[in-house]
Amino acid sequence: MRNKKADLSLSTNAIVVLIIAITMLGLALGFTRGIFSSLGEKIKNLGGQTIIENPATLEKPITFTNDKVEVRRGANFDLGISIFNRYDLTYDYSLTMDCVDEQNSGATELFTFIRPGAKKIQVNKHVEFSTTIKVSQDAEGIYSCTITADSGMVDEEGNQMMEQKDLMISVI
Repeated sequence: MRNKKADLSLSTNAIVVLIIAITMLGLALGFTRGIFSSLGEKIKNLGGQTIIENPATLEKPITFTNDKVEVRRGANFDLGISIFNRYDLTYDYSLTMDCVDEQNSGATELFTFIRPGAKKIQVNKHVEFSTTIKVSQDAEGIYSCTITADSGMVDEEGNQMMEQKDLMISVI
């Protein structure tokens, strides 16, 4: 004669193991989906930093991803910069940034400009830079910052071979 109690116990254990296995599979799938979705957003944001919709041209030798930026105190923001070499030789361009506040007094120390390394730009070509600007906790108001792309060279008339463009930063 068979023991019916043992059969019932075995099927109850099988059901419990099956429920635990399904739960663990669901948790693993949810975790994996969360990791890949956040990774996808990071990759999307990373790609957006360096793609400039309005690359520099002969008429506009320096362009930014945004000409006006609104940022909180103590925060960072990314800026894409495109530079066009309109001169007759290939040059290494390096970037600097100088800022003034609404009273036209120096405020460069309120911003940390993470300078990308110098890049060689061929004649009649443009190159894109990606940089981060850190805003001090002490900054507040509207600032006009001039980004300078300097080749370090002068032309035959003694003019500095560089490009400049203003960036408005509103700190809230």
